Amino acid sequence: MKNKYQLSKEQKMYFSSILILDLMINTDQEFPVLLFDDLTLLEPILVHMASCSYVDVTAKGYIPAKKGRDMFDNFMDKITEFRSIYKIYSAVDLGAGEFGYEKYFDFDTDEKFMDYICEKRFEDLRVAVCEFKGINVLDMVFMELLSSGKINTSEFGWEANITTDLIWDELVAIANDNICLDDLIETDDKGVITYTGQEIIQMILKEGTELSQKLAKKQAEIEEEEESNNRNNDDSSEYEEVIIEEIYEPMYYPYDFYDVYYDPYYVSPLWGPIWY
Repeated sequence: MKNKYQLSKEQKMYFSSILILDLMINTDQEFPVLLFDDLTLLEPILVHMASCSYVDVTAKGYIPAKKGRDMFDNFMDKITEFRSIYKIYSAVDLGAGEFGYEKYFDFDTDEKFMDYICEKRFEDLRVAVCEFKGINVLDMVFMELLSSGKINTSEFGWEANITTDLIWDELVAIANDNICLDDLIETDDKGVITYTGQEIIQMILKEGTELSQKLAKKQAEIEEEEESNNRNNDDSSEYEEVIIEEIYEPMYYPYDFYDVYYDPYYVSPLWGPIWY
């Protein structure tokens, strides 16, 4: 395993703050000034958040401040973009030049689709993509762990989980274990570089953007057909009620959103603010 990435104290504090803000904003979890039981483990994080004006300290306890809400909103917007723009690069067959997500709509259950893209021939290139675009790799891995449920603040003992090194060591290991730009370098039989990692990833980004637009258009067509069927059903006096279960989480923006991503160097302004 490479040792390219290391988690700084500031970045770990940022990730922990996001988890706590999520609980404050989206659940009934309370954080009193006088912490008790396992919540006492969070005191250094809450004190840091107060010093950065992410939370206010009131008689009722710690509550989100405007700056904290802005930070959390920015993070949630990045999560949405992460799923919609970068997830497609999580399953790429480098040998065949194929994306696993080309078959996105060919499966009738999410389990079957996930089994397909977990085939060994598919590589996760999101670390290399983030390196090329200048996006912090550990931010991306944190989002993936959060999205997959591997970091879960509803579990018993979550306070200890985020204040010890186990989950953070896993995050760093994932970043260091995945393919990076240097791993994509191609050489001839004499060892002369024929394509740099940057050149390879630019080709992959172009193909990924084209595929994203194709999938976005397909999703729009499916949604339009469903709306048409629903309207027809509403106009009928008798019809069989059909419950359509959404197999995959909503993933795509409108297809023209992806136009700017034909520039491989384009990075959304969402990734500009640094909160740590």
